[in-house]
Amino acid sequence: MVNSPERISIDRYLSELSNQTVLSHGESNRAVLNDKALSQTILRRSRPDPAADDSAIDYIAIKDLTSWLLWGIARSAYGAMRLLEGTPARILQPDQSWQTGILRLVAQLQVKAPALSHAFDLVTQQVAAEVLTDDRLIQLGDSMLYPQPTTIAEAVDLLRRQIQATTPALTDFLIGTQTELLMPQQPWQPATFYLSLGFEFTPAPPPPAAVLQPRLKFTDPVWIEQYQETIAHLEPVPEAEAAIDRLQTDLTLTSRNFLQQEWQTNELALRLLWCFSHSAYEVMQLMSGVAVSLLQPDRPWETGTLRLWIGLTVQTPELDWGMDLMTGHESGGFSAIAQPAEIAPEVTPEITQSNFAQPSEVTPTTVELNSVVRSPELPWLQQPALLEALEAQVQQHIAQTTPELLLLLQGTEVDLMDQDGEWQSGWMQLSIGFEFLADL
Repeated sequence: MVNSPERISIDRYLSELSNQTVLSHGESNRAVLNDKALSQTILRRSRPDPAADDSAIDYIAIKDLTSWLLWGIARSAYGAMRLLEGTPARILQPDQSWQTGILRLVAQLQVKAPALSHAFDLVTQQVAAEVLTDDRLIQLGDSMLYPQPTTIAEAVDLLRRQIQATTPALTDFLIGTQTELLMPQQPWQPATFYLSLGFEFTPAPPPPAAVLQPRLKFTDPVWIEQYQETIAHLEPVPEAEAAIDRLQTDLTLTSRNFLQQEWQTNELALRLLWCFSHSAYEVMQLMSGVAVSLLQPDRPWETGTLRLWIGLTVQTPELDWGMDLMTGHESGGFSAIAQPAEIAPEVTPEITQSNFAQPSEVTPTTVELNSVVRSPELPWLQQPALLEALEAQVQQHIAQTTPELLLLLQGTEVDLMDQDGEWQSGWMQLSIGFEFLADL
């Protein structure tokens, strides 16, 4: 993973990763999507049906398509997102020795049309580097994807099946889809799009030992049982034992399983961000931040960036700690609290305004829910809408796709290891809200 003082959402992280990778290749190797013709090309995602009265035709710019494809790959499993970034791994050398380095998933989009032919890496936006051959053996020690030595062919096949199962809309691109595109100064023309997967490996020494973060574990047996039941109802299975087993074997569910023995807070934060972005592409866009026009009561129209704010707080008798999950900014700490903080009392099972962030060091600049907002970047906001309606759409997608997050929005009892290595009882809770950053 690229080292950064801030933690940002998946879409913006991948954009920053792309920019860093492009620069590392030198100015002479410019990004494919900087090609004017390709960057201005519009794709017809479905052909019109002459027999249908209201055939749905979806038009999208290729530069927006790449972001959607990356989201579809990343949401398939937490490990897939990490592979797009690049993750420590081992590869078997021809002399049968293992070499350490960074393994990165290369997702390459091939575009072929009479007036256009390009193939580029979705992350770097450049011509893809040479990928590993199908017979090479790789291993990711701490990943559910490839904990044992696995051939590249098997690794790619596992990922393809996982992506298709999680985001079926990507299937056409993975097998190759024929459609039409429109370029400036050109007529509509037939085109073929194909998304291929491969891996590149960069030799590197083993990463240094990570700085230890505060650790916590979930302790409320009633909450844990509710969590297991919530996961089991996502895909019903015959017996409770089978549901519990699937938490350890199903790649999507293991990505959403918070019931392991202990969590470091930074790893838990990344996993939570993945769960939110998994719910819907539009939620991921809001996490990244979208350009909007905003009209708040008693204020003029303003332009700026609206983002979905996600905060995590932990309270114990000696600690009042909070983190903005998007930036990684923290408040509080073992040495910053002079007075004990009370453990949160009752909570309510629904997402209500009380679940949304209240003012503190890590909370956003609040925006009134009766404000009107509009954004050409977000399908939900093509027309002016109340922020309250946008909040309801976010809640709906969380409830339908990642309902286990509702339990974390309610809050739950945890144990947190203090600076002396002793476990303290505490309370952990997620909060969500909207933050508006006005243009200067």
